[in-house]
Amino acid sequence: MTSAPALALLAVFTAGLLAWSVAVVLAVLALAHGLTRAYRGRRPRPRWVVDELPPDKAPDNVLWLACHSTACGHMQTRHDVAPEGAPVCRACGTPAASA
Repeated sequence: MTSAPALALLAVFTAGLLAWSVAVVLAVLALAHGLTRAYRGRRPRPRWVVDELPPDKAPDNVLWLACHSTACGHMQTRHDVAPEGAPVCRACGTPAASA
């Protein structure tokens, strides 16, 4: 027959061993994830507008205005001056809001 204190000691030892092994596995996974992120480098953020010129090099008939549509995400985009004189967004075609 086995005694109760011996079984209790075995249960505590097994639980401790299980807890340490889980902790070691999690630590190795966290370290591997951190190292791959560090050596992979930062990914470049996507550009909102790819083929745009900076505002100081834009032609005279182009205005840089905030586009008030959800399609452009309310970002500053190029607006062409329409023949009527109202600026129209080049990306989505929304006319600019009058001031």
